[in-house]
Amino acid sequence: MSSLEDKNGQERRGSLLIAVVVALSVVTMLALSLAARLRAEAAASDEGRYRRETRLACRNAVMLFAAQHLVADTNGWDALGEEWSEPWERRAEEWVLRVSGDGWQSPANKTTGIRDESARVPLDASAEPLLAALLRLAARLPETAAEPLAAAIVRGAPYVCAEQLLQVPGMTPEILAAIEPLVTPFPTEYVNINTAPEKVLEAVFACAGTHDPYAARSLLSRIASFRAAGSSFTSAAPQSIAKSLGGLPSPETLLLTYCQEKLGVETDIFSGVAEATPARFWESGRQPGRAIFTYDRRSRRFLRWVEQ
Repeated sequence: MSSLEDKNGQERRGSLLIAVVVALSVVTMLALSLAARLRAEAAASDEGRYRRETRLACRNAVMLFAAQHLVADTNGWDALGEEWSEPWERRAEEWVLRVSGDGWQSPANKTTGIRDESARVPLDASAEPLLAALLRLAARLPETAAEPLAAAIVRGAPYVCAEQLLQVPGMTPEILAAIEPLVTPFPTEYVNINTAPEKVLEAVFACAGTHDPYAARSLLSRIASFRAAGSSFTSAAPQSIAKSLGGLPSPETLLLTYCQEKLGVETDIFSGVAEATPARFWESGRQPGRAIFTYDRRSRRFLRWVEQ
């Protein structure tokens, strides 16, 4: 009897021990799960806080850049040789802030400056003849194809980016590649003669009421040489441009007169990429806050802000 009682007692103690071990295992698993969840929540909270901080810092980067290089620039014109067209970087105690055209590159000399939207042809109804001329000159389309495609582009406006043009009937990747650096989806009032690519200026001259091909080529060559020498036009008035170029033959002066409403000398809208990294994370290589933006200098507001 005593032997049987001992055996039963041992079994009960063994069962109790197993139950205790199982309970401890469950508690341990729950504790580990809770700890993992807390760590995940803390990491998510830290990431959320990091994104909020870098988002604000990116906006501050653009505003500081604008304050230093655009608001303070009161000479009345904008040209590619000025500081605003260069990549911008500011290193302070707490932040590393950067503004560039397409994002900071390594080495830094591969980094581009901000994109001057005022140097390009807008994708809206006011510029349909300019778009048709650009399609002829840059994409080498015949007039019979360029004009209908320009009309289709205008009908599809507004656009957020030039890539949306691929949705327009008749547009191809090859045509888009030819015109993408020359057009803007944003509402510019004129083309900046100091910064516009030569194809854009050629399109402006091609739309003149009394288009003289020889005068247009000659004038374009004079402007290109003037800009290549580091000079800038301070006014878009025909007489001022002619004076800056050392005088012009009457056909070229007349051409400028017909184009004067399409030309300007200031940059009103610019686009780029803003980046912000807290100094404490700089050495560790943590991904910076990054945003693609378009800023209207006249109204001092963002036309586009896309966080990445």
